[in-house]
Amino acid sequence: MSNLLRIFAALILMYLQALSRGPFHPPVRPTATPTFTATAVWTNTTTPTLTFTSTSTPVPSATRTPTLTPTPTSAPSPRAAMPDPTGFDIAGAPPAQTLPSAILIYPLIQSSATQETRIELVNLTNAAISVQCFFVGSGTCNEIDFFLSLTATQPLSWIASTGLGGNGIRVAPPFVGEGELKCVVRPSTPDLSSHNALQGRALISDTNGQVIGYSAIGFRRLTPGPFTGSVSLDGVNYEQCPDRLHFQALTSQSDSDSQLVLVPCSEDLENQIPSATTVQFSVINELEQRLSAATMLSCFDHRNFSSISALRRSNVGTDTAHVIVRGTDVPVIGLVIERFAVPGSNALSTSANEPTFEGGRSASVNLPPE
Repeated sequence: MSNLLRIFAALILMYLQALSRGPFHPPVRPTATPTFTATAVWTNTTTPTLTFTSTSTPVPSATRTPTLTPTPTSAPSPRAAMPDPTGFDIAGAPPAQTLPSAILIYPLIQSSATQETRIELVNLTNAAISVQCFFVGSGTCNEIDFFLSLTATQPLSWIASTGLGGNGIRVAPPFVGEGELKCVVRPSTPDLSSHNALQGRALISDTNGQVIGYSAIGFRRLTPGPFTGSVSLDGVNYEQCPDRLHFQALTSQSDSDSQLVLVPCSEDLENQIPSATTVQFSVINELEQRLSAATMLSCFDHRNFSSISALRRSNVGTDTAHVIVRGTDVPVIGLVIERFAVPGSNALSTSANEPTFEGGRSASVNLPPE
């Protein structure tokens, strides 16, 4: 009973409280506003396939130092070959110089009232040698032959006009005039060391105090064998004679008139038959312009540049020229003597101008019996 009274009392209390708040309204529910959500529909779409790329794990390896391999460089395209100035193909090989030789040729020996020549020879072997020599005079082409004996490693010199050596003893016949000198080793054995023994030079002076010196042109024996008296400069028994000579020389002008000396390689000294040949000149000036000329040679030739039209400054056009000399019938050798005024003064100067050799051609020198 007491519980009911409590419940009833509670209800009355709730009613009285409601009355105190005003009239009763039922609770209002919020009106739901419809929301439209667009749903994307995927049509004819290919689902991308994920492709997995495997990445290899690097494996450490030993590093090798690369070997440098030379890469061949392609040869440049060949240019058109320049025509040979002399019109002849180059063949053979010229003689080597400054080596012990079996034959020596001195292209110029001069002896007169105003000129003198000292001739020098040296034996470069450790054995005694016998040498046969020949003076050949210009103009007449007459020869004078004589013999020399040199002990091991002996030097020898004499004055051309007297034939006297340094100790006052005559070692050679006197030679007066102008010409050439040939000396040939007559070996005691067929060995090459017996043949190839000589070197030499000449000193030419004049009363004006001008001196020129030049080396004798040497030819080596190439194959061992006995000496027969015939020197075959054929590239087999002995070295060949040069096919052509090259000079860089001063052209002939008012204060300069160089001189050209030429002798034939081939010579019949046994029968005293002089060699003769046409000599061809090709001249190239500093502007690469070319001239040509020709002369005749018989046993010996010594002439000024002014006597050769292609060597005159007025025709060449420059102070210096490249002069190429070639004997057409037989090969020739020689030298240029340059005579010129010292710049800034009237003093004259003289110089020997030795050639550069090119190519080789066969020649022969026949000697009289011993």
